[in-house]
Amino acid sequence: MVEKLNSIQLGEWIVDLSSGVCSRAQATEQPKESTRLEPKACSMLAVLAENAGQVVTKEELIDKVWPGSYASDDTISRTVSRLRAALRDQAKSPRYIETVPKRGYRLIAPVERISGKEVQDPVRSEALAKDKKFQRITTVALCLIILLLLLFWLIPTNKKEVGGQRLQQADDFYHQMRLADNEMAITLYEQHLGVQPDSAHAYAGLANALVQRTLRWFDDNHVFTSLTQSLSEGALSSPEAQSALDRAMRYAEKAVELEPDSSVALKAKGFVLSAQGKFDEAITFYERALEQSPNTWPVLINLGELAGAQNDKTKAIDYFERAFVAMQQTYPQNEVQIRPWISDVAELIGNQYRQNNANGQAEYWYRQALFYTPLHESSTLALARVLADSGEHGKAVELCRNLNQKLKAEHDCRAFVRVLSD
Repeated sequence: MVEKLNSIQLGEWIVDLSSGVCSRAQATEQPKESTRLEPKACSMLAVLAENAGQVVTKEELIDKVWPGSYASDDTISRTVSRLRAALRDQAKSPRYIETVPKRGYRLIAPVERISGKEVQDPVRSEALAKDKKFQRITTVALCLIILLLLLFWLIPTNKKEVGGQRLQQADDFYHQMRLADNEMAITLYEQHLGVQPDSAHAYAGLANALVQRTLRWFDDNHVFTSLTQSLSEGALSSPEAQSALDRAMRYAEKAVELEPDSSVALKAKGFVLSAQGKFDEAITFYERALEQSPNTWPVLINLGELAGAQNDKTKAIDYFERAFVAMQQTYPQNEVQIRPWISDVAELIGNQYRQNNANGQAEYWYRQALFYTPLHESSTLALARVLADSGEHGKAVELCRNLNQKLKAEHDCRAFVRVLSD
């Protein structure tokens, strides 16, 4: 096992895995030189060396190099780049580390065990001398850093406020239900974890955004609008989707571990479980989230969808109506997040009532949708159909024509007249 070795020879380099000192082997024609690997780069090299010639996935690197903590794809890429720079390697024509697209990395140079005596050559001694000098310089630098940190903490700052703003922005982007906004949310959550690695909210947000990316945007040709649609189409059963959901679960579980009673963390785990098709477990976590915060409208929406998937229409409508009321109550304070959802939820409720032939209640909910989004296209057409069913074909046609004019659309408004004559 490589992690039990003190040193290895990797091509023209001798690497001390305990100190990270990397020096050219004496037999090479290259100038004598040595450098020190950063701790994470050294740990990554140890993992790659242990699996020399084999692909090491990003997930394996996270588990072994960053155990119990967060590491984004960008973090892994930067660490690989620093390791390549130390080994004078090139990504486009690698001699040591090969990138395997969409899989991970592979060490392609031969790895040899170095005994204690073999390491003690002149180049190694020179490297150790430089290392001691480096340590002295580092000690002085650390003292200066500590002094600066003391001064920093003595000066009042709004660091928590800035962190809170970043999370607010990430949450706002996440709730827009657009791919570009979802990717921006992921970036902001990752940035927040880089500054505050124990943020349960950021871990939960990242889990939510990864699930939403997998759930809604299956590939370039498929955009799904609901969990049940994604599951029925098999979008969440591919190896890529399962890998993404496993990653999301690790983040959700980390959030719950950090804050077991956080409704945000509990909701995130419920969301991942529902995407994995584990509805009963998901409902348990959603209900625990509601115990902490009864008016959390995203949880109520998700419970409504799960109830619908289990063919309990009455319970589904109840959850959706509770979600709508909760959104109404907090709309003035949280308009950015609620605006993209509230009209769709109202239309969803209206559709449920229309399927039950309760046209009066369906009309009420379609009008609620149009109150918040006056030109909500699908709700307008749904209201026109209800009016036509009720004999008010003139109003139905007027609604349709007004929609066409405002949105430059081409809906067949005569269809609402034909509904009467059928």
